[in-house]
Amino acid sequence: MSELAAWIHKRRCTLSLAAFFCIWYALQLSVAMLLGENVARWWFYIEQPPDVISPGIVFAPISHDINSLTHIGANLLLLIVAGGLSEPYIRKDQILVQVIGLGYLGIFVANSTIFLHYMWIEAGASGGILALWAYAALRMHKLAAERIFEGLRWSRRSVETVGVVSLIIGTPVIFIHEAVLTDPIHSGHTIGILLGCFYYMVESYLRPADTVTGDEV
Repeated sequence: MSELAAWIHKRRCTLSLAAFFCIWYALQLSVAMLLGENVARWWFYIEQPPDVISPGIVFAPISHDINSLTHIGANLLLLIVAGGLSEPYIRKDQILVQVIGLGYLGIFVANSTIFLHYMWIEAGASGGILALWAYAALRMHKLAAERIFEGLRWSRRSVETVGVVSLIIGTPVIFIHEAVLTDPIHSGHTIGILLGCFYYMVESYLRPADTVTGDEV
């Protein structure tokens, strides 16, 4: 197996999720263009007040406002960075727990805080992706510290170590930006980060903690 093929194989869950979101967003855009924005809202978003018979109740956590392609692109970039760095060291089901499981939980919690953001919808995978970002930073901080202590060299492992440092630094930076500097507060993002941190703290009670090992970071 070539080095590139091995790299992809170790990150197949993250890359599969990124491909799925691209296909899903293309579906959203197609529905909006062919059937109209109101139909797309009913299918993909939680409206305010929630329409409990709408498929959006189910699909909102994996959907997004397709008028914000920059935001969608940023979501995919954050997913690939966080998942690409952490997936070789954690179980693939943990990627799904963060992005999908906590993504769903975060959306419904965020919609209960509508008085903070006054959005007519609350949808998107941002919360789950940021949960993965925060979780990966906490899971890998000790390994990154060990590699830095050993010394950085111009190598793929050192580049990935710097990437983990970006996860660690980025977690509080993104949280402060979304919770303090953004007006109104983006509760979907802040709740996602908090859920990722909370899951890390309680994970040892849910199942034996995995040991982060390997030679890639």
